[in-house]
Amino acid sequence: MKTSLTLCALMTAATLSFGKGQKKSVLFIGNSYTYTNDLPKMLADLALSAGDTVIFDSYSPGGFTFEQHSTDPTTLGKIDMGTWDYVVLQEQSQRPAFPIAQVESDVFPYAKILNDRVRAKNPCGETIFYMTWGRKNGDAANCAFYPPLCTFSGMNDELRARYEIMADRNDAMLSPVGAIWKSVRTANPALELYVPDESHPSVAGTYIAACSCYTTIFQNDASATTFNPGLATSDANSIKSATKKILFDSLSKWKIGENDPTANFNFTVPTGSKTASFANTSIAATSYRWDFGDAGTSTSTTPSHTYTSNGSYTVTLVAKFCNRTDTMRKVVNIGPTGIRENEAGKELFRAYPNPFTQNVSLDLSLLKTSAEIKVYNYLGALVYQQQAAPGINTLDLSRLASGTYILKVSSKDEVVLMQKIIKQD
Repeated sequence: MKTSLTLCALMTAATLSFGKGQKKSVLFIGNSYTYTNDLPKMLADLALSAGDTVIFDSYSPGGFTFEQHSTDPTTLGKIDMGTWDYVVLQEQSQRPAFPIAQVESDVFPYAKILNDRVRAKNPCGETIFYMTWGRKNGDAANCAFYPPLCTFSGMNDELRARYEIMADRNDAMLSPVGAIWKSVRTANPALELYVPDESHPSVAGTYIAACSCYTTIFQNDASATTFNPGLATSDANSIKSATKKILFDSLSKWKIGENDPTANFNFTVPTGSKTASFANTSIAATSYRWDFGDAGTSTSTTPSHTYTSNGSYTVTLVAKFCNRTDTMRKVVNIGPTGIRENEAGKELFRAYPNPFTQNVSLDLSLLKTSAEIKVYNYLGALVYQQQAAPGINTLDLSRLASGTYILKVSSKDEVVLMQKIIKQD
């Protein structure tokens, strides 16, 4: 008879999407909203101040639309280089805010053409849609034609809704510059985000875009950066604070990290045996490396391993897709080790109530540093993500359908734990 001796998961789930010293190649496809104040260069400077590197190129002719980019030889040639980790797509500033029927014909088809080209020519790359912002006092030229364009808020909300549709339909990430822009305008109304034409960004406006793109690409808090393009320190800090609130604390809301690999496995050890059989339950990975804790290794998807002596062994699985990895470690007991199942770390966090109907309270009081929370459905799709601090945190899971989910807690002091949670109506 076989019995599962799976202990709680220990140590880290460290992806290349997090941490310092990363290097990413980024292509910007847009227009004057991208080239004003040289957004790609500002992003590179911002990243460098946090120890990260951006290799970039850009093609941003003034006024260009997705429709024009979709057939432009220069645009397509740059996409076809095939070396990009990310391609950032920015549409003409007004088109996505027009009535939905017009957007369906004039914007969405060309967003798909460009995204499909990115995917076909850059198998390790991802598309990021760059959400722009409403004009300072709305779009006066089109106000009578479409009333939502008469104010900043109305135009900004239309842009946000349309960019969210583009990201959803194309399984792409979204850099929510417009959403952060609105937050900064509300919290710091004295900060001028526009040049006198009330459309293009000031240096502060471009800094919002740079902070948003940095967080989207590196999945790091822009508050850790030190580059300042000449803004008052208080203004720069207010932009970084808004970026953290809108973006970094809710990465999954903007579809960030959904396509990253997630490492996980289970195992069984027959009673009295020294052979462990491993079931690989990783998501979105194409290659694997196992370290069995006794100098043995494997690159098989679902290996077995025979130990020569009794003891507790930390097994490490690294799941990889292109240059993105995720790591999971679990302890395997061989023979009578005297360690009770699930004893190690089982009190490190507590999720309650379970089952739940709306919210889950997560007690991380015993952690020493912040943690990342991810919730997966049983198909392995990421459905919720947020950052959490030591102490009691509330997870708003009211939008989830009833069913069973996996809650994953990854803390920066290298602890990973997973727990099954159940949503009931």
